[in-house]
Amino acid sequence: MAKKKRKEEEEEFSLPEFNEEEFLRKEITGAKVMIVILLLAIIAAVVSYLLTRAGVVIVAFFAGVAAIFLLKYFLRFFKVDTSKFERKDWMGHGFTFFFAWLAIWVLVMNVPFADVTSPSLAVFVDGKQYATGSDAFIYSSYAIIDATATDNAGIKEVRISVNGANPVTMQQVGITMWTYNLTGFNNISDGKGITVITEDVSGNPPISVQLTITRRPPP
Repeated sequence: MAKKKRKEEEEEFSLPEFNEEEFLRKEITGAKVMIVILLLAIIAAVVSYLLTRAGVVIVAFFAGVAAIFLLKYFLRFFKVDTSKFERKDWMGHGFTFFFAWLAIWVLVMNVPFADVTSPSLAVFVDGKQYATGSDAFIYSSYAIIDATATDNAGIKEVRISVNGANPVTMQQVGITMWTYNLTGFNNISDGKGITVITEDVSGNPPISVQLTITRRPPP
């Protein structure tokens, strides 16, 4: 009896018929959705890039986020059937757009596409680093001014101005190192104000460090 029942169950079970047309329709719709998402992400990334170049990074970010709400209209414009989309489908497509837009935006904001980051600059007096606005003290008639400048696209030049005079180019002694021998500290209490300036090759705003260097008697 048990064998007969098992045999009847096996005979009743059958795999559902494969609907090739429905499968192809879903695949084509999915491909169209991905193309539209990528297109919208590129457009939104370009808008975010232009806003970032204009100096409004926060607006650039929220402009990209707001573009998520345009996805539905873009899909309909390209005649993608969204009638069977559920809430989870829209959420999934929204997350896909967000990360695609973010990746493209970050990509175009960096070398080799663009450089919106100002260079970094560190200034040393006789081997000791000083922050801008600091007072540096030396014990001889000269001081060795070193500067380390870095940038993701490249440094154009590093210059130094002494007591407000026209800046002169420092000597490059390494890939990221420049130096200058500042003389003229002939007497105790002699002081000089210096400004070290660096610019990158992309034309971003220059970075500068200002110091006051004063000669003191030997300790």
